[in-house]
Amino acid sequence: MSTLKDQTITNTYHQLMKRQDTYSATASRVEIMDDSAVFKESALYIDITNQRLGIATGGAPVAALDVRGTVQVGVAGTGHDVTFYGDTSGKHILWDQDQMEFGLIGDGTKLSFYDIGGDEFISADNGGDLTIAAGAALNITADVIDLSDATKDITLNAAVDAMNFDSNTLSIDASNNRVGIGTAAPNATLEVKGSFSANASNGTFLTFSSSDTTPSVTGGNLFKTHASGQTLTTFDNGVVGQIITVISTAAVVFAVSGNLQAGSTAITTALGDVTQWVYDGTSWYLLSWLADSIDLSSGGF
Repeated sequence: MSTLKDQTITNTYHQLMKRQDTYSATASRVEIMDDSAVFKESALYIDITNQRLGIATGGAPVAALDVRGTVQVGVAGTGHDVTFYGDTSGKHILWDQDQMEFGLIGDGTKLSFYDIGGDEFISADNGGDLTIAAGAALNITADVIDLSDATKDITLNAAVDAMNFDSNTLSIDASNNRVGIGTAAPNATLEVKGSFSANASNGTFLTFSSSDTTPSVTGGNLFKTHASGQTLTTFDNGVVGQIITVISTAAVVFAVSGNLQAGSTAITTALGDVTQWVYDGTSWYLLSWLADSIDLSSGGF
């Protein structure tokens, strides 16, 4: 190996390479000094003393690899994997060109936002759990959140008001398994603070068909009988605790031969009469019967 020391080589390309102790850049120059090598100041700078390489830095690099410009790996249609390793074994950042994926590899690795070590990050562990952390609020601007690909379980903190929608419009008490509407501290399985209405699935009421003596009461709480007279023996498809209101639109007989409990004999209602029934899982019990012909002007009933 030949060594040049304290010598100057010149040719038709001006002063191409110069061995010296100080740096002074000029055009078309490669300078090798005691502690650095410069291949044209704006292209490549090797800092031997600090073990740094600069590309297009215009001067000494400030990091092990200092690039002041665009970095490209491969060309369109021909890519390469890129890996960044950290101090912890088994954890690294990977661009996998075959899978077209960017990954943070390893248990507990984090993708942080705003600052490193802050409260805003996404993290995964080796158990398959994904954590999305936010220091204040998690804002979702999408118009639709689609969870339809599979059955979902949502686990809440075991506390009163564990989840609250729109300032007490709906509150879930995960400690006592209660739901509150209009209240953040429900005292029953379902507590509604304020007025409420219950009606049929069509938003108004359901009408029994004329020939159906055992009408279904699923899907609602408010029903009307058919305009022609009919006899009803059973209400089908009820659920325990369901209360229904039936408005008679003709002469309707409620027989006691099926699952209707209204005394020892059938009752016959007239146009405009209203009855209420409650279901215990086996039978429907008559709660009230308001006859339209009764004069209530002097008091209740």
